[in-house]
Amino acid sequence: MKKRVKSLPWVVSYASRNFVKFCLLWIFSLSSLMIQAQDNQRISIDLRGEILEAALCHLQNRTKFVFMYGTEDVANVTDITIRAKDKTITEILDECLEGTNLTYEISGSAIVIKKRQRQKITISGWVRDTNGEALPGATITIRGSKHGAIAGLDGQYTFNIAAQEGLILTYSFIGMEKKNGKIYG
Repeated sequence: MKKRVKSLPWVVSYASRNFVKFCLLWIFSLSSLMIQAQDNQRISIDLRGEILEAALCHLQNRTKFVFMYGTEDVANVTDITIRAKDKTITEILDECLEGTNLTYEISGSAIVIKKRQRQKITISGWVRDTNGEALPGATITIRGSKHGAIAGLDGQYTFNIAAQEGLILTYSFIGMEKKNGKIYG
């Protein structure tokens, strides 16, 4: 008696697999071209004294983009005046958000409006007593905040914070008087 070999229905020939790969690549290429064409769409808009939320609503109605934002982020942006003729969405958004602490990111057909991240700075130094000896365990904090560091065995400390003007560091160590120092540059 001969054994019958059954072919498995889910096994696809080499040529069929390559054809499927080609079709998927073609579909993804077309979708990226469509998104790119959407970015280059030209819009004409005339807004005077609008709040940012209303301006974004107008833009959403004239394009295929969906805008996402936190209402508290855009609430304080008022008096948007734009007279744009045949401009791209990026040019219009740059004009809308100029002078605010907001930025945008385009991801496919969605535009996310978000707060700009402040630039970070690194604060570092050494804590020493009047004799030049290291003070391990000394606490260094920024006055009025919870940010800070503890000095290491050699008295050195380092921490990162958002850049601000007029920062004052407070140095403290058990049994010693607190000292303040202003950060320059």
